Amino acid sequence: MKNVITVFDMWRAYEYYEKTGYTLKQLTYCIDENRRLLANWYLVYHSGRSFKKIFSDRFEHSFGFGKSERFMKKEWLSHSNESFWVDKEEKPGYYLLNFGREREEDECRKLRFESITFSQQESVISSLKKRRAPLNVVTEAVFSIYDMTGVLLLKGWNHLSDTRTYDGRLLYIGNTASKASGEKIMNIFGFPKKQESDPKHYFGFGAVLVMEK
Repeated sequence: MKNVITVFDMWRAYEYYEKTGYTLKQLTYCIDENRRLLANWYLVYHSGRSFKKIFSDRFEHSFGFGKSERFMKKEWLSHSNESFWVDKEEKPGYYLLNFGREREEDECRKLRFESITFSQQESVISSLKKRRAPLNVVTEAVFSIYDMTGVLLLKGWNHLSDTRTYDGRLLYIGNTASKASGEKIMNIFGFPKKQESDPKHYFGFGAVLVMEK
C-alpha cells in the first residue's frame, strides 16, 4: 500500500481500509468532502520517527525540496533544552490529514480556522470531533506528499501546532515556497507568545486536522 493516498485515488484505500485503522464510513466522508471542495484530505503513512530523526534523515541524502537549504533545522536540533519535543515520537501508522484548500479566498481561510486565536481554534476543532495534527506527522506528510506527487502543501499558510518550545512559544510549519526566488523551502518557527491572545496576528495561521480513529 502506498505511503500517500491522494484526493484522486483515495477510493483505492477501500481495498485496504482495515490496514489504515479507519472505517469505510470515515474514508467515504473524506472522499465526499474532497469532491465537494470543502477539504483536502490525504491518507498518509507516518513512520513514527521523531522530528529530529525526520529532519536528520531527510538532509542526509538531499536538500529537502529541490536545491534549497533554507531550513531551520540547525536552530531547533542543536539546543538540548528543546529535546523534549524534538525527540518526541508519535504512533506509526496511517493518518487522514486535512490540509485545507490552498486557495487564499476568505472562505478557504475560514475552513482552515485562520484569523482566530489558538484557543478559539481548539474550541472549534473540538466541536467538530477532530484534533489538530501533531507536528511530526504534518512535517513528514509534507515531505512524503511532495516526493510522491510533486505537490507542495502549506505554500500560502501555516500549520500552527500544539507543540511549544521550552520558552512556551507555539511552533508552526509552513511558508514552503519563496515568492521572490521561487525556491521551495520549509520553515519551522515559534509563534510570538505575547501575540497569542490577539486574533489580528493569526492571518495565515490555521490548522491541519487529523481524523480520529
